[in-house]
Amino acid sequence: MNELLKALIVSGSLGALVGLERQWDEQVRHPEARIPAGLRTFTLIALLGTLCAHFSNLLHPAVFAAGLLALALWMGAYIFSRKDEKPGAGLTTAASAAMVYLIGGTAHSKE
Repeated sequence: MNELLKALIVSGSLGALVGLERQWDEQVRHPEARIPAGLRTFTLIALLGTLCAHFSNLLHPAVFAAGLLALALWMGAYIFSRKDEKPGAGLTTAASAAMVYLIGGTAHSKE
């Protein structure tokens, strides 16, 4: 099996586990609440980390850093948009997203 495909399966599965836990926890605590980032979001973030690591190996090492920066900007915009609802909202989600991105990058090994 192709190494990239293996890495995508592993990282997607790990991202899905993190997203499932976050979604489940939020739904148990607040059944009517809208879940901002759950199973699908964290799966996609992990896959993004794996793909950025892959293209970092093929193109330029800065690709992985650029992906992390884009994720940080996206999470920063999310936190900024929620600052009026409650201060500090979304910090755990942003930290979890960054860690899942890094896990996705770690799942990809140099070929």
